[in-house]
Amino acid sequence: MIHPIIPILIALLYFIVRHILHGLRNIVWLMNGTWRLVKESRKEENYERSAHVLSIAGRYRYDSVALSTRLRDFILYHDGFIHPEYVLRDEVTLYHIDRRQAVFVECADGDTPWRLDDHSFSRDGQYRKAERVIVLPIRSAYRLAEKLGRPAGKLVFIGNIARCGSTLLSQAFEKTGHFVNYTEPGAISDLIDCTDVQDAEARQHVSATVSLLCKSRLNGPPVEGHVVKIMATVTGVVPMLHSLFPNAYYLFLYRHHLASMKSLASLTPMLPFAYLQQFLDRWFPALARRHAIYQKFASKDRSVEDCRLDTLTPKSFIITKILAPTFVFHHCLENGIDMPAFRYEDLAESPRPTLGAIFSYCDISEKYLDEALKSMEVDSQEKSMLSRKNTTKKKMKPIFGDEDVKLIRELCRQNGIPDVLDYPILKGTTLIEAK
Repeated sequence: MIHPIIPILIALLYFIVRHILHGLRNIVWLMNGTWRLVKESRKEENYERSAHVLSIAGRYRYDSVALSTRLRDFILYHDGFIHPEYVLRDEVTLYHIDRRQAVFVECADGDTPWRLDDHSFSRDGQYRKAERVIVLPIRSAYRLAEKLGRPAGKLVFIGNIARCGSTLLSQAFEKTGHFVNYTEPGAISDLIDCTDVQDAEARQHVSATVSLLCKSRLNGPPVEGHVVKIMATVTGVVPMLHSLFPNAYYLFLYRHHLASMKSLASLTPMLPFAYLQQFLDRWFPALARRHAIYQKFASKDRSVEDCRLDTLTPKSFIITKILAPTFVFHHCLENGIDMPAFRYEDLAESPRPTLGAIFSYCDISEKYLDEALKSMEVDSQEKSMLSRKNTTKKKMKPIFGDEDVKLIRELCRQNGIPDVLDYPILKGTTLIEAK
Protein backbone atom coordinates (compact mmCIF):
# COMPACT_ATOMS: atom_id res chain seq x y z
CA MET A 1 0.00 0.00 0.00
CA ILE A 2 1.32 3.44 -0.94
CA HIS A 3 1.84 5.71 2.05
CA PRO A 4 -0.79 8.52 1.94
CA ILE A 5 1.91 11.19 2.06
CA ILE A 6 3.01 10.20 -1.47
CA PRO A 7 -0.22 11.34 -3.22
CA ILE A 8 -0.11 14.56 -1.20
CA LEU A 9 3.43 15.30 -2.39
CA ILE A 10 2.44 14.48 -5.97
CA ALA A 11 -0.49 16.88 -5.57
CA LEU A 12 1.92 19.68 -4.62
CA LEU A 13 3.98 18.95 -7.74
CA TYR A 14 0.82 18.83 -9.87
CA PHE A 15 -0.29 22.17 -8.41
CA ILE A 16 2.98 23.80 -9.46
CA VAL A 17 3.03 22.25 -12.93
CA ARG A 18 -0.62 23.10 -13.58
CA HIS A 19 -0.11 26.75 -12.63
CA ILE A 20 2.93 27.04 -14.86
CA LEU A 21 1.18 25.44 -17.83
CA HIS A 22 -2.01 27.44 -17.36
CA GLY A 23 0.03 30.61 -16.98
CA LEU A 24 1.72 29.95 -20.32
CA ARG A 25 -1.64 29.00 -21.82
CA ASN A 26 -3.19 32.27 -20.65
CA ILE A 27 -0.38 34.23 -22.26
CA VAL A 28 -1.10 32.46 -25.55
CA TRP A 29 -4.82 33.09 -25.12
CA LEU A 30 -4.13 36.77 -24.54
CA MET A 31 -1.99 37.00 -27.67
CA ASN A 32 -4.26 35.07 -30.03
CA GLY A 33 -7.54 36.62 -28.84
CA THR A 34 -8.98 33.58 -27.05
CA TRP A 35 -9.32 35.50 -23.78
CA ARG A 36 -11.43 38.10 -25.56
CA LEU A 37 -13.68 35.36 -26.92
CA VAL A 38 -14.01 33.82 -23.45
CA LYS A 39 -15.07 37.16 -21.97
CA GLU A 40 -17.52 37.73 -24.83
CA SER A 41 -19.05 34.29 -24.31
CA ARG A 42 -19.91 35.20 -20.71
CA LYS A 43 -22.17 38.05 -21.76
CA GLU A 44 -25.87 37.34 -21.45
CA GLU A 45 -26.58 38.24 -25.08
CA ASN A 46 -24.16 35.54 -26.23
CA TYR A 47 -25.99 32.69 -24.53
CA GLU A 48 -26.07 30.51 -27.65
CA ARG A 49 -22.25 30.31 -27.70
CA SER A 50 -21.54 30.53 -23.99
CA ALA A 51 -20.49 26.92 -23.38
CA HIS A 52 -16.68 26.84 -23.37
CA VAL A 53 -15.28 23.48 -24.46
CA LEU A 54 -11.84 22.51 -23.17
CA SER A 55 -9.77 19.43 -23.95
CA ILE A 56 -7.92 17.61 -21.19
CA ALA A 57 -4.12 17.50 -21.26
CA GLY A 58 -3.69 16.09 -17.75
CA ARG A 59 -5.50 15.38 -14.48
CA TYR A 60 -4.82 14.59 -10.84
CA ARG A 61 -6.78 14.22 -7.59
CA TYR A 62 -4.78 13.07 -4.60
CA ASP A 63 -7.82 11.48 -2.92
CA SER A 64 -10.55 9.98 -5.07
CA VAL A 65 -12.84 9.26 -2.11
CA ALA A 66 -12.78 12.21 0.29
CA LEU A 67 -12.13 15.19 -1.98
CA SER A 68 -14.82 17.23 -3.66
CA THR A 69 -14.63 17.95 -7.38
CA ARG A 70 -13.03 21.08 -8.83
CA LEU A 71 -12.06 22.49 -12.20
CA ARG A 72 -8.45 22.36 -10.99
CA ASP A 73 -8.60 18.58 -11.21
CA PHE A 74 -7.69 19.01 -14.89
CA ILE A 75 -5.03 20.67 -17.04
CA LEU A 76 -7.03 22.16 -19.91
CA TYR A 77 -6.64 23.85 -23.26
CA HIS A 78 -9.13 25.68 -25.47
CA ASP A 79 -11.27 23.70 -27.91
CA GLY A 80 -14.13 26.02 -28.86
CA PHE A 81 -17.59 27.33 -27.98
CA ILE A 82 -20.95 25.61 -28.39
CA HIS A 83 -24.60 26.00 -27.42
CA PRO A 84 -25.28 25.28 -23.72
CA GLU A 85 -27.88 22.65 -24.62
CA TYR A 86 -25.02 20.43 -25.76
CA VAL A 87 -24.61 19.43 -22.09
CA LEU A 88 -28.01 17.71 -22.22
CA ARG A 89 -26.40 14.82 -24.09
CA ASP A 90 -26.34 11.57 -22.13
CA GLU A 91 -22.55 11.34 -22.04
CA VAL A 92 -22.26 14.83 -20.49
CA THR A 93 -22.78 15.13 -16.73
CA LEU A 94 -22.53 17.90 -14.13
CA TYR A 95 -19.18 17.64 -12.34
CA HIS A 96 -18.84 20.83 -10.26
CA ILE A 97 -20.81 24.02 -9.70
CA ASP A 98 -20.18 27.25 -7.83
CA ARG A 99 -21.60 30.77 -7.93
CA ARG A 100 -19.48 31.64 -11.01
CA GLN A 101 -19.78 28.65 -13.32
CA ALA A 102 -21.03 25.13 -13.88
CA VAL A 103 -18.50 22.52 -14.96
CA PHE A 104 -19.57 19.49 -16.99
CA VAL A 105 -17.48 16.55 -18.16
CA GLU A 106 -18.02 14.71 -21.42
CA CYS A 107 -17.25 11.00 -21.65
CA ALA A 108 -17.16 8.69 -24.64
CA ASP A 109 -20.44 7.62 -26.23
CA GLY A 110 -22.10 4.94 -24.14
CA ASP A 111 -20.05 5.58 -21.00
CA THR A 112 -22.02 5.64 -17.74
CA PRO A 113 -19.60 7.08 -15.15
CA TRP A 114 -22.30 7.33 -12.50
CA ARG A 115 -23.03 3.59 -12.40
CA LEU A 116 -21.76 1.61 -9.43
CA ASP A 117 -20.91 -1.24 -11.77
CA ASP A 118 -18.23 1.01 -13.22
CA HIS A 119 -17.20 3.21 -10.27
CA SER A 120 -18.18 3.25 -6.60
CA PHE A 121 -18.56 7.04 -6.54
CA SER A 122 -20.04 9.11 -9.35
CA ARG A 123 -17.48 11.89 -9.05
CA ASP A 124 -14.61 9.42 -9.40
CA GLY A 125 -16.13 7.84 -12.49
CA GLN A 126 -16.66 11.28 -14.04
CA TYR A 127 -13.08 12.29 -13.28
CA ARG A 128 -11.51 9.14 -14.70
CA LYS A 129 -13.66 8.85 -17.83
CA ALA A 130 -13.79 12.54 -18.80
CA GLU A 131 -12.55 13.30 -22.30
CA ARG A 132 -13.51 16.97 -22.43
CA VAL A 133 -14.65 19.64 -20.00
CA ILE A 134 -17.47 22.09 -20.75
CA VAL A 135 -17.78 25.25 -18.66
CA LEU A 136 -20.99 27.30 -18.56
CA PRO A 137 -21.20 30.77 -17.00
CA ILE A 138 -23.55 30.47 -14.06
CA ARG A 139 -26.20 32.66 -15.72
CA SER A 140 -26.26 30.28 -18.69
CA ALA A 141 -26.50 27.32 -16.32
CA TYR A 142 -29.45 28.90 -14.49
CA ARG A 143 -31.18 29.71 -17.77
CA LEU A 144 -30.77 26.14 -19.02
CA ALA A 145 -31.96 24.72 -15.69
CA GLU A 146 -35.05 26.90 -15.80
CA LYS A 147 -35.83 25.53 -19.24
CA LEU A 148 -35.37 21.96 -18.00
CA GLY A 149 -37.61 22.44 -14.98
CA ARG A 150 -37.88 19.95 -12.14
CA PRO A 151 -36.46 16.47 -12.69
CA ALA A 152 -38.96 14.04 -14.21
CA GLY A 153 -40.12 11.04 -12.22
CA LYS A 154 -39.28 10.13 -8.65
CA LEU A 155 -36.48 11.86 -6.80
CA VAL A 156 -34.88 10.06 -3.85
CA PHE A 157 -32.21 11.57 -1.60
CA ILE A 158 -30.22 9.31 0.73
CA GLY A 159 -28.64 10.93 3.78
CA ASN A 160 -26.23 8.94 5.90
CA ILE A 161 -23.38 8.78 8.34
CA ALA A 162 -20.03 7.63 6.95
CA ARG A 163 -19.35 3.88 6.67
CA CYS A 164 -22.95 2.77 7.18
CA GLY A 165 -23.78 0.85 3.99
CA SER A 166 -25.33 3.75 2.09
CA THR A 167 -23.43 2.81 -1.09
CA LEU A 168 -24.98 -0.64 -0.80
CA LEU A 169 -28.43 0.94 -0.55
CA SER A 170 -27.69 3.08 -3.61
CA GLN A 171 -26.70 -0.03 -5.51
CA ALA A 172 -29.98 -1.70 -4.57
CA PHE A 173 -31.87 1.08 -6.34
CA GLU A 174 -29.54 0.87 -9.33
CA LYS A 175 -29.85 -2.91 -9.64
CA THR A 176 -33.56 -2.56 -10.34
CA GLY A 177 -32.64 -1.04 -13.69
CA HIS A 178 -35.32 1.60 -13.26
CA PHE A 179 -33.35 4.42 -11.61
CA VAL A 180 -30.39 6.58 -12.52
CA ASN A 181 -28.23 6.56 -9.42
CA TYR A 182 -25.71 9.23 -8.42
CA THR A 183 -23.51 8.20 -5.49
CA GLU A 184 -21.99 11.22 -3.74
CA PRO A 185 -21.83 13.43 -6.86
CA GLY A 186 -19.45 16.36 -6.53
CA ALA A 187 -22.08 18.86 -7.64
CA ILE A 188 -24.27 18.07 -4.62
CA SER A 189 -21.26 18.24 -2.30
CA ASP A 190 -20.62 21.74 -3.68
CA LEU A 191 -23.87 22.84 -2.01
CA ILE A 192 -22.46 22.49 1.51
CA ASP A 193 -22.92 26.21 2.22
CA CYS A 194 -26.35 26.51 0.56
CA THR A 195 -28.32 25.84 3.71
CA ASP A 196 -30.31 29.00 4.42
CA VAL A 197 -33.81 28.26 3.17
CA GLN A 198 -34.62 31.98 3.20
CA ASP A 199 -31.76 32.89 0.83
CA ALA A 200 -33.27 33.41 -2.65
CA GLU A 201 -29.93 33.13 -4.44
CA ALA A 202 -29.07 29.91 -2.65
CA ARG A 203 -32.48 28.48 -3.51
CA GLN A 204 -31.99 29.25 -7.19
CA HIS A 205 -28.52 27.73 -7.07
CA VAL A 206 -29.61 24.47 -5.42
CA SER A 207 -32.65 24.10 -7.65
CA ALA A 208 -30.53 24.59 -10.79
CA THR A 209 -27.94 22.09 -9.55
CA VAL A 210 -30.48 19.34 -9.02
CA SER A 211 -32.17 20.04 -12.37
CA LEU A 212 -28.86 19.91 -14.27
CA LEU A 213 -27.63 16.82 -12.44
CA CYS A 214 -30.87 14.87 -12.75
CA LYS A 215 -31.65 15.76 -16.36
CA SER A 216 -33.68 13.28 -18.37
CA ARG A 217 -31.88 10.63 -20.39
CA LEU A 218 -32.24 11.00 -24.15
CA ASN A 219 -31.41 7.40 -25.02
CA GLY A 220 -31.67 4.00 -23.41
CA PRO A 221 -34.61 2.42 -21.59
CA PRO A 222 -36.97 4.71 -19.68
CA VAL A 223 -36.38 5.12 -15.95
CA GLU A 224 -38.71 5.95 -13.09
CA GLY A 225 -36.48 8.60 -11.56
CA HIS A 226 -33.19 9.52 -9.93
CA VAL A 227 -31.54 8.48 -6.68
CA VAL A 228 -28.92 10.78 -5.15
CA LYS A 229 -26.79 9.56 -2.27
CA ILE A 230 -25.49 12.63 -0.40
CA MET A 231 -21.97 12.66 1.05
CA ALA A 232 -22.18 12.43 4.84
CA THR A 233 -20.53 15.81 5.33
CA VAL A 234 -23.19 17.54 3.22
CA THR A 235 -26.29 16.23 4.99
CA GLY A 236 -26.95 19.79 6.14
CA VAL A 237 -28.32 20.65 2.69
CA VAL A 238 -31.34 18.36 3.22
CA PRO A 239 -33.64 21.09 4.68
CA MET A 240 -32.93 23.25 1.62
CA LEU A 241 -33.58 20.34 -0.74
CA HIS A 242 -36.82 19.58 1.08
CA SER A 243 -38.00 23.18 0.82
CA LEU A 244 -37.42 23.07 -2.96
CA PHE A 245 -38.48 19.48 -3.63
CA PRO A 246 -41.10 18.67 -0.99
CA ASN A 247 -42.47 15.76 -3.03
CA ALA A 248 -39.11 13.99 -3.18
CA TYR A 249 -38.34 11.07 -0.87
CA TYR A 250 -35.72 11.47 1.87
CA LEU A 251 -34.04 8.56 3.66
CA PHE A 252 -31.42 8.37 6.39
CA LEU A 253 -29.19 5.34 6.90
CA TYR A 254 -27.01 4.72 9.95
CA ARG A 255 -25.40 1.97 11.99
CA HIS A 256 -23.78 1.66 15.42
CA HIS A 257 -21.87 4.94 15.58
CA LEU A 258 -18.85 3.48 17.30
CA ALA A 259 -18.62 0.74 14.64
CA SER A 260 -18.72 3.43 11.95
CA MET A 261 -16.00 5.41 13.69
CA LYS A 262 -13.79 2.34 13.94
CA SER A 263 -14.42 1.50 10.30
CA LEU A 264 -13.56 5.01 9.18
CA ALA A 265 -10.47 5.05 11.38
CA SER A 266 -9.28 1.81 9.81
CA LEU A 267 -9.37 3.54 6.40
CA THR A 268 -7.25 6.50 7.47
CA PRO A 269 -4.00 4.92 6.20
CA MET A 270 -5.57 4.68 2.73
CA LEU A 271 -7.21 8.11 2.51
CA PRO A 272 -4.68 10.92 2.02
CA PHE A 273 -7.19 13.63 2.97
CA ALA A 274 -8.06 11.86 6.24
CA TYR A 275 -4.38 11.31 6.94
CA LEU A 276 -3.67 15.01 6.34
CA GLN A 277 -6.59 16.05 8.54
CA GLN A 278 -5.45 13.89 11.43
CA PHE A 279 -1.89 15.12 11.04
CA LEU A 280 -3.08 18.73 11.27
CA ASP A 281 -5.37 17.90 14.20
CA ARG A 282 -2.49 16.46 16.14
CA TRP A 283 0.38 18.82 15.35
CA PHE A 284 -1.19 22.04 14.08
CA PRO A 285 -4.60 22.37 15.77
CA ALA A 286 -4.91 26.09 15.02
CA LEU A 287 -4.53 25.37 11.31
CA ALA A 288 -6.67 22.25 11.47
CA ARG A 289 -9.58 24.21 12.88
CA ARG A 290 -9.91 25.88 9.48
CA HIS A 291 -10.27 22.48 7.84
CA ALA A 292 -12.53 20.79 10.39
CA ILE A 293 -15.72 19.44 8.86
CA TYR A 294 -18.79 21.32 10.04
CA GLN A 295 -22.41 20.62 9.31
CA LYS A 296 -24.81 23.48 8.80
CA PHE A 297 -28.56 23.34 8.96
CA ALA A 298 -31.37 25.84 8.70
CA SER A 299 -34.77 25.39 10.28
CA LYS A 300 -38.00 27.08 9.41
CA ASP A 301 -37.82 29.28 12.49
CA ARG A 302 -34.17 30.24 12.76
CA SER A 303 -31.18 31.19 10.68
CA VAL A 304 -28.31 28.93 9.75
CA GLU A 305 -26.59 27.27 12.69
CA ASP A 306 -23.55 25.02 12.93
CA CYS A 307 -22.95 21.58 14.35
CA ARG A 308 -19.36 22.24 15.32
CA LEU A 309 -16.39 20.67 16.95
CA ASP A 310 -15.13 23.45 19.15
CA THR A 311 -12.54 21.16 20.73
CA LEU A 312 -10.37 19.28 18.27
CA THR A 313 -8.79 15.94 19.02
CA PRO A 314 -6.61 13.72 16.80
CA LYS A 315 -9.81 11.91 15.79
CA SER A 316 -12.02 14.91 15.05
CA PHE A 317 -12.14 14.05 11.34
CA ILE A 318 -13.62 10.67 12.22
CA ILE A 319 -16.01 11.95 14.86
CA THR A 320 -17.48 14.73 12.74
CA LYS A 321 -18.05 12.46 9.73
CA ILE A 322 -20.22 10.27 11.95
CA LEU A 323 -21.85 12.66 14.43
CA ALA A 324 -22.61 15.76 12.37
CA PRO A 325 -25.00 14.02 9.91
CA THR A 326 -26.80 12.48 12.90
CA PHE A 327 -27.30 15.92 14.42
CA VAL A 328 -28.67 17.28 11.15
CA PHE A 329 -31.03 14.32 10.81
CA HIS A 330 -32.33 15.05 14.31
CA HIS A 331 -32.95 18.69 13.39
CA CYS A 332 -34.72 17.62 10.18
CA LEU A 333 -37.19 15.60 12.22
CA GLU A 334 -37.64 18.47 14.65
CA ASN A 335 -38.66 20.69 11.76
CA GLY A 336 -41.23 18.36 10.28
CA ILE A 337 -39.24 16.81 7.43
CA ASP A 338 -40.51 13.32 6.61
CA MET A 339 -37.21 11.41 6.61
CA PRO A 340 -37.44 7.84 7.94
CA ALA A 341 -34.23 6.27 9.20
CA PHE A 342 -33.07 2.73 8.58
CA ARG A 343 -30.24 0.77 10.17
CA TYR A 344 -27.45 -0.98 8.28
CA GLU A 345 -27.72 -3.91 10.66
CA ASP A 346 -31.31 -4.49 9.49
CA LEU A 347 -30.30 -4.15 5.85
CA ALA A 348 -27.51 -6.71 6.29
CA GLU A 349 -29.44 -9.21 8.42
CA SER A 350 -32.92 -8.84 6.90
CA PRO A 351 -32.38 -7.39 3.42
CA ARG A 352 -35.74 -8.29 1.88
CA PRO A 353 -38.02 -6.77 4.55
CA THR A 354 -35.70 -3.76 4.94
CA LEU A 355 -35.58 -3.01 1.21
CA GLY A 356 -39.29 -3.76 1.05
CA ALA A 357 -39.97 -1.09 3.69
CA ILE A 358 -37.74 1.40 1.89
CA PHE A 359 -39.36 0.73 -1.48
CA SER A 360 -42.81 0.96 0.08
CA TYR A 361 -42.00 4.36 1.55
CA CYS A 362 -40.71 5.54 -1.84
CA ASP A 363 -43.81 4.14 -3.58
CA ILE A 364 -41.71 1.72 -5.63
CA SER A 365 -43.18 -1.58 -6.79
CA GLU A 366 -42.16 -4.65 -4.79
CA LYS A 367 -41.70 -6.50 -8.09
CA TYR A 368 -38.25 -4.83 -8.26
CA LEU A 369 -37.12 -6.41 -4.99
CA ASP A 370 -35.57 -9.53 -6.51
CA GLU A 371 -33.31 -7.44 -8.73
CA ALA A 372 -32.51 -5.05 -5.90
CA LEU A 373 -31.46 -7.92 -3.64
CA LYS A 374 -28.69 -8.81 -6.09
CA SER A 375 -26.83 -5.84 -4.61
CA MET A 376 -26.24 -7.95 -1.50
CA GLU A 377 -24.19 -10.43 -3.52
CA VAL A 378 -21.45 -8.02 -4.60
CA ASP A 379 -19.09 -5.50 -3.02
CA SER A 380 -20.73 -2.12 -3.66
CA GLN A 381 -17.33 -0.40 -3.34
CA GLU A 382 -15.38 -2.92 -5.39
CA LYS A 383 -14.31 -0.23 -7.85
CA SER A 384 -12.73 2.01 -5.21
CA MET A 385 -9.85 1.87 -2.74
CA LEU A 386 -12.49 1.06 -0.11
CA SER A 387 -13.18 -2.39 -1.58
CA ARG A 388 -13.30 -5.34 0.79
CA LYS A 389 -10.07 -6.77 -0.56
CA ASN A 390 -8.29 -3.57 0.49
CA THR A 391 -10.03 -2.85 3.78
CA THR A 392 -9.62 -6.37 5.14
CA LYS A 393 -5.87 -6.52 4.57
CA LYS A 394 -4.84 -4.32 7.44
CA LYS A 395 -7.06 -2.97 10.17
CA MET A 396 -6.12 -0.15 12.49
CA LYS A 397 -7.82 -0.52 15.85
CA PRO A 398 -8.44 3.00 17.10
CA ILE A 399 -8.61 3.57 20.82
CA PHE A 400 -10.86 6.46 21.77
CA GLY A 401 -9.34 8.07 24.80
CA ASP A 402 -11.16 9.81 27.61
CA GLU A 403 -11.00 13.16 25.79
CA ASP A 404 -12.61 11.68 22.68
CA VAL A 405 -15.39 9.96 24.62
CA LYS A 406 -16.09 13.09 26.62
CA LEU A 407 -16.30 15.14 23.42
CA ILE A 408 -18.67 12.70 21.74
CA ARG A 409 -21.03 12.64 24.71
CA GLU A 410 -20.95 16.41 25.15
CA LEU A 411 -21.76 16.97 21.47
CA CYS A 412 -24.68 14.55 21.72
CA ARG A 413 -25.97 16.38 24.78
CA GLN A 414 -25.64 19.80 23.11
CA ASN A 415 -27.55 18.63 20.05
CA GLY A 416 -30.34 16.92 21.94
CA ILE A 417 -29.81 13.29 20.95
CA PRO A 418 -29.10 10.22 23.09
CA ASP A 419 -25.51 9.19 23.68
CA VAL A 420 -24.61 7.41 20.43
CA LEU A 421 -21.91 5.35 22.16
CA ASP A 422 -24.78 3.42 23.75
CA TYR A 423 -26.21 2.83 20.24
CA PRO A 424 -29.71 4.12 20.80
CA ILE A 425 -32.43 3.61 18.23
CA LEU A 426 -32.69 7.08 16.75
CA LYS A 427 -36.04 8.79 16.69
CA GLY A 428 -37.69 8.23 13.31
CA THR A 429 -36.14 4.78 12.77
CA THR A 430 -38.25 2.21 10.95
CA LEU A 431 -37.79 -1.02 12.92
CA ILE A 432 -37.50 -4.25 10.95
CA GLU A 433 -38.35 -7.64 12.42
CA ALA A 434 -35.40 -10.02 12.12
CA LYS A 435 -35.92 -12.82 9.59
